[in-house]
Amino acid sequence: AKYHANQGLVVFLLWFVTIIVVSLLDGILNMVHLYSLDWIFGLLFLPLMGLVIMGIINAAAGKCVPLPVIGGIKLYK
Repeated sequence: AKYHANQGLVVFLLWFVTIIVVSLLDGILNMVHLYSLDWIFGLLFLPLMGLVIMGIINAAAGKCVPLPVIGGIKLYK
C-alpha cells in the first residue's frame, strides 16, 4: 500500500505543478491575445492521465510496477 501511495502522491504533485504552469502560460498568452494556442495545453494532461490509468490498473492487480518516467521518485520510505 505504501508503494502505491507514493506513486499516487508523485502523480498528484506532477498534476498540480502542471495545472499551475498551464494556468500561468494560459494567462500570459491571453494577455497577448494568442487564444488559439489554448488547446495545446490540454494535450499536456494526456500523459498524466495515462500514468493515472496505469497506476490504477497496477494497484488493482496488486503489482508493484514502477510508472514510466516518475517510477523511481520516492517521497517517503
